[in-house]
Amino acid sequence: MSIRVLADGADGFALLSPRGELVGWIRGRAIGVSGFHDETAAIDAAVRANRVLAEWLERNGLPPLAAFRDATPEVVHDGAHRWILVDRVPVARLPEPAPTVGDDSLAHSFEIVLRGIVNEGLSIHAALIALRAARGDIDASHIRWPLERLEPIGGPSRRAS
Repeated sequence: MSIRVLADGADGFALLSPRGELVGWIRGRAIGVSGFHDETAAIDAAVRANRVLAEWLERNGLPPLAAFRDATPEVVHDGAHRWILVDRVPVARLPEPAPTVGDDSLAHSFEIVLRGIVNEGLSIHAALIALRAARGDIDASHIRWPLERLEPIGGPSRRAS
């Protein structure tokens, strides 16, 4: 699956499928992944994505996610967010299902909150890793950047006309 990464005008990014469907997003340190049939599928994907993302962060010397053992996930509301906890460790939060046009069967999602200072490049890379781990159908070669991001800074493109 090809993924388009687009600035969304709200200090974040939208991750879009080839058909223009929202499959993920980035808001500050929060990385969202959507497209799950039900909450159980979103929870399973969030646990899987958290583990893969934690390994990537550790390998790259970046602020780690909290480690957790194998245990049954539970959902707890803290007054502001519904959190997935495993072994009492927050793994991800569960936003309310997104309103969609037409088929609501893929309306469930999760958000993993990164720690520490996060720049755009790190958050985009982390979101793509979480998306691939959660959905299992995305490769780095599938990422499509908008053409304006490919233009060199300070000059026009050197593409043939």
